[in-house]
Amino acid sequence: CVLVTATLAAALVWPALGSGLVDHPFAADSVKYLDGVWQATAYPGGPAPGPTPGPPPPPMSNCVFTPGQDFHSKLSNNTGHPVPASTKEGCCGACHIAGTACVAATFDTHDAQCWIKDAQDASGGSYIRHDPLGPFLIGCLKPASPPAPPSPSPPAVMTITGTVPGDLITDLQTAGLIGDPLHELIYKNATLWDDYVWVYSTTFSMADVAVGTDSSRGNGSRGDTATVLVFDGVKMGATIAVNGHPIGTVSDQFLRYVFPLSAAVMRAEPGANTLTVKFDQSVDCDGRWMACTGGWDWAPVSTTKQGGAATFTKGIWKSVYVATVSTAAITHVVPQILYNGAYPTEPLQDGSHGGFTVEVVVHMWTSVATSGTTRIAGAWGGTASSHVSLPAGDSTVTLVMNATASQVQLWWPAGAGKQPLYNLTTT
Repeated sequence: CVLVTATLAAALVWPALGSGLVDHPFAADSVKYLDGVWQATAYPGGPAPGPTPGPPPPPMSNCVFTPGQDFHSKLSNNTGHPVPASTKEGCCGACHIAGTACVAATFDTHDAQCWIKDAQDASGGSYIRHDPLGPFLIGCLKPASPPAPPSPSPPAVMTITGTVPGDLITDLQTAGLIGDPLHELIYKNATLWDDYVWVYSTTFSMADVAVGTDSSRGNGSRGDTATVLVFDGVKMGATIAVNGHPIGTVSDQFLRYVFPLSAAVMRAEPGANTLTVKFDQSVDCDGRWMACTGGWDWAPVSTTKQGGAATFTKGIWKSVYVATVSTAAITHVVPQILYNGAYPTEPLQDGSHGGFTVEVVVHMWTSVATSGTTRIAGAWGGTASSHVSLPAGDSTVTLVMNATASQVQLWWPAGAGKQPLYNLTTT
């Protein structure tokens, strides 16, 4: 066989831009990546507020820690409820998140396990355990009147650092609020990632991205330039807003979503634009996320479901960027290589086989109808071009060229030969 790799271009050859999981991004006039550190904020279950995330939870120092301390019930044998936490501070934070359902907590340093206690679980008061190997329990007593978090309404229960590309469970583990989710039964306690509405947010500037002013385009254009917000991959249903204006919904982990940005939505001041992604279980995803989510023969079986399909984590798992498009953007390039000779019954030989046909499907997007010439060029010397008339929105163009036996070397599996690759450039 012969393999080619794709290079994109739109007006100019697309440069290597951005960071993180760059997955075949738009080839456009400009691409501004929003990957990196975001803010992840949890709100009580139900409708989350608009795009402005709330404040962080009360400081962990509000808890009073006592080595060796535990709490018991005078009404039952309950020892509390286990929740994931890898530090005593994380255990205290879990107690705060539980609200009135937690009056105290005990962190087991030996097993890295947090036990939160409600009023009944701690009704017998506290005591000091004298263990032969020394105190491995740390009691965490929540103050009777913790400081109330400032409003919005409803108030945020916690804010942590989020990472894009990434996922919520990894962010919770990095923040020290849960242990290794694959350790023992930690993954079965889904309180933090499933019982709250999580909102990921970031700010960005349009200083180096064209902001639309021509209302006749209707898609955030300035002259002949449209501005679009692109999500290469979001797992689980979510609603997207910019500066408080809802611009769309995502419901399929495997699709790229493109949202035009209008001048009415955007703000020109540096850092003045706020982008929010609110993960919302009311968004119907019809199970369109990776099949191993929530359990496989090598993965833990979770206890959470959405629409009847098992779930485990959520997040913005691929890149996010703002792109400007003056004519047309190249969104995907899909080469298909077909052998031209008779069906081989023995290994092919370099220089004496039937050669290959390279069919290239070029996917493009434009905000208004336009026309131009699409070209492809292979590093082995093959070329093809076609004049195209594109309607507004998504379009595809198929171009075909040959790769003869004298132009290319064969690609072999590891151990059977070399693996030459050939660049394919699309403009």
